[in-house]
This record gives sequence, C-alpha cells and structure tokens, in this order.
Amino acid sequence: MEGVVLTGGASRRMGTDKALLRLRGIPLGEHVASQLALVCARVTVLGNVPIPGFEFLADTEVHEGPLGALSRFTPRDASVFVASCDLPWFEARLASALSERMEDADAVVPVLDGRRQPLCALYRASTFEKLAALVAGGNRRMSDWLDPLQVREVHDPDLDFLARGVNTPQEWAQVLSSDSG
Repeated sequence: MEGVVLTGGASRRMGTDKALLRLRGIPLGEHVASQLALVCARVTVLGNVPIPGFEFLADTEVHEGPLGALSRFTPRDASVFVASCDLPWFEARLASALSERMEDADAVVPVLDGRRQPLCALYRASTFEKLAALVAGGNRRMSDWLDPLQVREVHDPDLDFLARGVNTPQEWAQVLSSDSG
C-alpha cells in the first residue's frame, strides 16, 4: 500500500490553507503524511506546496480538484490510500483497518453521517487507470470515480473520528477546543 495526501484545495469555506493549519504545532498536511508513512511503502503529496520528506506532484491547474490531481498520479503499489489534508485526528491505524477489509473490493470507504468519505479511503491501483479519461470527459466529482466501483463501505464507530475532516472555521475551533480540553 502507498499513500497520497491531497493538499491543493481552495479552502474556500475555511478561508485559509487547511494543509497549513497547526494542531499541536504540526501542520495538518504534514500530520496526515507522517501517519500514512507509518504504514505505507511511500507517500506522495499532490498539491501546491510540497511537504518536506515526501514525494511531490505539483498541481497543474490552480485548485484543479481532487479528481484532477489524482488523474495525474501513477500508483506503484497494489493499493493506494487517498487522504485529504484536513483530517486532524487521522491515524495510521485507519489505513491498516481499511486494508484488512479490502478483500475483492475496488475501494474501501468509511461512511460518516450517512456519507461516503472518498478522500479518506483505500483504492486498488487498477482503479486509477480510468481517472484520466473521466477528467478528460469533464468529470470533476469524486463520485464520478467512486460510483461505478465495487465499494466496501465501512461503518465503524471506533474509526469514524479518524476520517472526519474540517471544512469551516467553526469546525476548526471545535477541534482546537476538544484538543485542549
């Protein structure tokens, strides 16, 4: 398994680059990449700014979206854990737990509050072959990639908080509040 950390988002709702938000003195993007490095053969950062110590593939368009960034990535291992940079509680054990559940699925995806979390999920490398054609056809939503795949959904209360991202200043304030309390 290898890992990908997406750091190129526009962060419109947050109002600042989420990859650079600091929790316990560490930028979120670096936190996610470091956790993935504990269980992945390699970790590649896809985005606007590299994270020291990790491979980097720069976005070709400003805020091209996750599907565009992933379409240019070529996997080298059998599976790829894709993680957004806005996961303050992410731990390597989530990637391991999803890997153990892969079996014959194309993707293993946590479900939080009834919604799939495609930016904190494990994919077979073979699923990346279709991405360039999807993006060339004008598809930009992660569901355009995910929906046709054989997906194993994971509903696990013990893992849910590890896959929960932050998108707004209010959510970030809650993270900071719960971390100090």
